[in-house]
Order: sequence, then structure tokens, then C-alpha cells
Amino acid sequence: MFPFPVQAGTNYQIVVYPGPGGIDHVLLSLLQGAIPDNDVFTHAALIEGTNLTIHTTNTFAGVDPNEPLHFQNADRKTVWWSWTAPFSGLVDFDVTGTGPYGVVAYTGSLLTTLQKVGQNPVGPSFHTNMRVTEGVTYLFAADGLDGNYGEFDFHLKLFPTPTNDLFAN
Repeated sequence: MFPFPVQAGTNYQIVVYPGPGGIDHVLLSLLQGAIPDNDVFTHAALIEGTNLTIHTTNTFAGVDPNEPLHFQNADRKTVWWSWTAPFSGLVDFDVTGTGPYGVVAYTGSLLTTLQKVGQNPVGPSFHTNMRVTEGVTYLFAADGLDGNYGEFDFHLKLFPTPTNDLFAN
């Protein structure tokens, strides 16, 4: 799939060149859709809460200039969320969909200075826990893996840190 933005009322020409050995026919499929609002890092969707499920798609998403490669097998069709921890604790996050997806957690305010603080690269139903600090903003980027894209659910659940979580208590 080769996505590109289009403008209403504009005519486009598509040219197909034969590869080595030539071609005798071409099947061209066009699929129209909307680019997700949170496709661009600077427009990460602001999410709030402690127990979230967000249904989304990355079908027409792309990749930002200077965006890090989140996984070696990433499709480079990312969508972004911004979440500020309302209290310190452990956050569990994952993605579920019809194929493998991954999600990465970062801190930072620029693509070029992001610090990876957690990731779930395995795909459906694999949960990742990470410690979060009250008031810190975390950025989550989700992407399809191994050629997968489409609809999926992003889950985030925050648990308070147990009072006996540290060796000292």
C-alpha cells in the first residue's frame, strides 16, 4: 500500500512502469479514507483517566520526519497519544487487534529527544507494566507489525503503587 494525501477537485495521474521481465497486466485498487487526527506527533491525542480503552485505526497513518523506528518490524504507520499520570503507580498498556501491533511509551517533548520508557512489541494480548510518576506526561505510539495495519484497541490501566512495594517497607 502506498498512501498519499489528496485534495478534493484535483485530478491525479497514476503511472505504472513494468519491472524486470515486463508485466502483462496491472490490478490497481484505490482505497479512500481519512488520516487519523493523531497521526502526527505534534497532534497526539490527549487522553485522561486511569482505565482506558481507545478504538482506533492506523490504516491511513504515516510516519513523521525524524520519528524513531519503534520496532524493527514496524510498518511506519503510527498513531500517538499523550497521557499525564494523575498519580504515581504502575501502568499496564497493550494493544489488541486482528494482527500484531506494538506500542511504545516515551517521555520528552520533541521527536528527536524522546526517551523510550516502556514498550509492548509482542502484539495482541501481551501486557506491559511500567512505573509512572504523578504529573509526568507520557507519549504512546502504536504501530502495526509485520505488514499489519487496520483497526485495533489501545488499553491503558493505572494501578496505585502498593504501600509494601519497596524493600524498606
